[in-house]
Amino acid sequence: MTNELPTAPKQESTLPAEQKETPPATATFDCSGSKIGGGCWFLAPELTSCQSHCSSLGLTYDSLTCSYGNDKLSNCGDIIDSFNRPLNPTAFEIRNDSAIGCMISGDIFFFVSNSCTADATPGNEEQRACACTSDSN
Repeated sequence: MTNELPTAPKQESTLPAEQKETPPATATFDCSGSKIGGGCWFLAPELTSCQSHCSSLGLTYDSLTCSYGNDKLSNCGDIIDSFNRPLNPTAFEIRNDSAIGCMISGDIFFFVSNSCTADATPGNEEQRACACTSDSN
């Protein structure tokens, strides 16, 4: 004799397909970083690429790092401001010499406008703003 309780038979939904409730494709991502522009942002340690930093958090590099963070100067400024770092409000620099994207060095934030890649590594005393996600994209 088993201790299993009888279960009710499963009933099929009679709702039309467009009215059936569908579960979300993925679990809700609980962002422990800064939520800006639809992304979850972190400040990577110096000498660390966004790909490496996201991976160290158990997350995946998010292409918003380049598509949003490197889209325009004001986006980069908003992201950097979200980290509550003391900054010189008039000290920023637009550079076109690397693939770093949005980053900070001391009290100056940099917006590198020509290109941006996941695996670009900043130099000493430079930290990249990285968008990370729980999904691979």
